[in-house]
Amino acid sequence: MAIQPRAYNHAIGRAIGTLRPEWRVRVVEPDDLPEKLAGARPQVVLCSQPCRAPGRGRPCWIEFYPRPDSAEVELRVDGEGGARGEVALEELLSLLDRRVAARAV
Repeated sequence: MAIQPRAYNHAIGRAIGTLRPEWRVRVVEPDDLPEKLAGARPQVVLCSQPCRAPGRGRPCWIEFYPRPDSAEVELRVDGEGGARGEVALEELLSLLDRRVAARAV
């Protein structure tokens, strides 16, 4: 995962890793994401960057744009959607759970 602002990146990464200890959560700096994805085979990428890995066999790409001035976030899954609103950690985890389960099938 690679989210801006940086404080969100580490806090959300730590929370997901704690609440889903069976997952291997890697937190990287957003600028380093393309390099870190090279050779990696993640199921899901949670980041605040547009999808850069189109095509079959790529990870599910969840764009997560927290707004520091409000509780709203913008979510886009695989370049689709663009839902905006308040998203609790439980809702984000539920979305991640569904995406990880879909990739495991």
